[in-house]
Amino acid sequence: MAPHAFLLSAQVFTEGLTTAFPWRFSLPVRAAVPVMYNASRMFAAGEWLRQEMEGATAAMGREGGGAAGGWAGRGVPRRRRWRRKP
Repeated sequence: MAPHAFLLSAQVFTEGLTTAFPWRFSLPVRAAVPVMYNASRMFAAGEWLRQEMEGATAAMGREGGGAAGGWAGRGVPRRRRWRRKP
């Protein structure tokens, strides 16, 4: 399981606990749960994506953006071309 998916499941579980027992958790704590999990999930997703891109590059045996970077690089010029007016 990817790290950001695990954090999402932990967030759902923790939010369920804070919602089920509102008298045990203060309002700032209940509001901080999604904020803290989302912030940490963004860092985990970025790290996971970087590792996946490095793995794709190493598997292809070359330096650069790898397979996904190649597709993203092809999409950028096309998008600009579509916006031009004749």
